[in-house]
Amino acid sequence: MDGISDDGEIIGGADFSSTGGSSFDAYVWRKGVATDLGTLPGDCYSRAMAINSHAQIVGHALSCLNFDFDHAILWENGAIFDLNTLIPKNSSLQLAFADDINDLGEVVGMGVPPGVDPSNVLTQGHAFLLIPCDENHPGVEGCDYSLVDATTTSQSPMPHNVLSGSQRPPQSQQTNRYHLLGHSQLRIK
Repeated sequence: MDGISDDGEIIGGADFSSTGGSSFDAYVWRKGVATDLGTLPGDCYSRAMAINSHAQIVGHALSCLNFDFDHAILWENGAIFDLNTLIPKNSSLQLAFADDINDLGEVVGMGVPPGVDPSNVLTQGHAFLLIPCDENHPGVEGCDYSLVDATTTSQSPMPHNVLSGSQRPPQSQQTNRYHLLGHSQLRIK
């Protein structure tokens, strides 16, 4: 267990191999049922680290070779997102893991500069803050608000519980949904 919401939803990582799932995937436990949240294509493992009151969950995908950090992930509305696909392509960091998400959808975690392997995030990484480009954050420099509505994709319902068969959330691609405040942009007041 890595986190719990105000509604009693528990999140973390668990072994789903006995139910046909991965040997270690992120899960959400709701009303006595553990649901395998899956991982990104190309990664073998995932872990959920935080959940907010809107049931948005953040965490990370882990590499198949050595169980190292690979991608920061967001799960919401039954879909899985690589947070790197939700920030501008020219961002100063590759997001390796997400540690927390608040009720405004703001995400904090760690990433690595260009050319640094995400597995080195603990020694060469930098903290980041993602600020959503949405109606709760108007006028954020670097946000393209026209893309937020234009790239909305249809979402599937949450996956079935793992006891009756493991179904993973679909992946979705949205661009520029978040503004990245990276190591070079943070200001201390």
